[in-house]
Amino acid sequence: TATVEDPSGVRTINYDIHYPGSSYVLRPNCNFNGVTSGTCAFGESIDHGVQNPTLLGNYVIESIRVVDMLDNIATYYPNGTVTNGSSATHSLSIPAITIVSP
Repeated sequence: TATVEDPSGVRTINYDIHYPGSSYVLRPNCNFNGVTSGTCAFGESIDHGVQNPTLLGNYVIESIRVVDMLDNIATYYPNGTVTNGSSATHSLSIPAITIVSP
């Protein structure tokens, strides 16, 4: 779930999530279409037709990009760093995603 607020309006949020033990990247996104505040939840199939993906293990969210209606792009990383944004005015919590066999 992503909750956003920006006086100029938010266009999209894009996530880069790596499959376990793979170079494959899942890139779900939330389209906000210019709202100044809102929440978006998404669900994503993790196989996407990839042949023999490694489904079990730790999925790593490597970055989250936020684009506003002025086309400013801020990129957030799990270590707390931000590029083209302000860590003083933004907060980010990146959860761990782990899938284990039943």
